[in-house]
Amino acid sequence: MTLGCSVVDDEVVVVGSNSGRDAHPAWYLNLLDRPQVTVRMGRDRFDAVARTATGDERHRLWSRIVADAPVMAGYQQGTDRTLPVVVLGRR
Repeated sequence: MTLGCSVVDDEVVVVGSNSGRDAHPAWYLNLLDRPQVTVRMGRDRFDAVARTATGDERHRLWSRIVADAPVMAGYQQGTDRTLPVVVLGRR
């Protein structure tokens, strides 16, 4: 699957926006059950563990994501759920 991402402080960050729909995307629900993933960015490929950012970390990452992709703010405004910010940490 191809997914847009941001690189923040050497961590890959993705958002479960589902284009602002009211349900989490299936890939996010799958990560909750099985957080071990393989990430490929260009020629770089690595194993990672996915975790959902919370609290201050989520706030910091969300600010950066919205700066990189302003459409995310609109997606958040279109739903009552909090869009999950997922950090893919290298194993």
